[in-house]
Amino acid sequence: MDQGAREHASHSYHWSRLLEVAEGLFIGAGAPDDIANSVASLLVWSERIGHHSHGLLRIPQYVERIKSGRLDPAARPEIVRESDTVAVLDGRWGFGQMAALQAADMGATKARSSGVSVCGAFHINHIGRLGDFTERCAREGLIALLFVGGAPTGAQGNVAPFGGRAPVWGTNPLAVAIPQGDEVFSLDFATSVIAGGKAAAAKARRQQLDAEYLIDADGTPSSDPLALERGGAIRPFGEHKGYALAFAVELLAGALVGAMAPELKPGELHNGLLMIVIDPGQMGPTSTFQSAVTSVVDQVKSTQPAEGFSEVLVPGEPERKRLLQSDRDGVLLPHDLVRELRLVGAQLGVPVDL
Repeated sequence: MDQGAREHASHSYHWSRLLEVAEGLFIGAGAPDDIANSVASLLVWSERIGHHSHGLLRIPQYVERIKSGRLDPAARPEIVRESDTVAVLDGRWGFGQMAALQAADMGATKARSSGVSVCGAFHINHIGRLGDFTERCAREGLIALLFVGGAPTGAQGNVAPFGGRAPVWGTNPLAVAIPQGDEVFSLDFATSVIAGGKAAAAKARRQQLDAEYLIDADGTPSSDPLALERGGAIRPFGEHKGYALAFAVELLAGALVGAMAPELKPGELHNGLLMIVIDPGQMGPTSTFQSAVTSVVDQVKSTQPAEGFSEVLVPGEPERKRLLQSDRDGVLLPHDLVRELRLVGAQLGVPVDL
């Protein structure tokens, strides 16, 4: 939704109020207080930085998975394999955010000790915005890479491979975060041309997508979000390049980690995550590294803007600008989403004061 349309059909709320609502709904759905707070905080943070596709619209989806028994709101990740540099977690079908948080924290600890770490997790649900976990490491002076994908024998996806017409895998996102002085360079995107949540958001608004990001069942480009329900698929970004990158994510996070859930059948969620954390201080002086990062950023920022642009932005900078705006003006929630949250609250016996 463009900002103008969102403002037209929305009401503004302070983020702390949204946190109370989200936390209350998760507690009402059976989550312990600390898990409810962790997951709610991440969803509200996505709203604050403008990534609404990973914000509160996920609450009804999560609650539905809880009601169907596919998400255990009280489950905590379990370590099933560990060494000085490697950890493998069983997410035990809890909130995916909890497995990702533990992978990030364990990865950071191991990287500070050994220079590098690799952590994986399987039996996970949706983990939300990947940048939340890579940025968590980067704020501690570490470099982090995160990949999320499914296994080849897992659930029917929603993204078609380049040259194909049927969906094969998910949006297979990846994220990279690098400390940048007091800020963080943060790259976070799906390898599909749009995230699945953006198609869901357009469907909820009963609007067409901004461009032909999808294909329908016969492979014809489409901007109708309902095409996904009719056998269509999301297209990979950059045609063969995005497709190849998605393939790599599928092998790293799916075949390597997601496939550790062999009991799953086709049609069941088969996600895996793989996080790599690097301590740049163990490769050379941290000051030298940070000086080089600053030099690269300054070179990019000093580039003359093209027509139609006021400045050249560094990955992570748009989110910082949106954060300042939303914390000043409030977070805009579409009226339809507010109604849906109230309905979820009524089903759980939790008042939603929005």
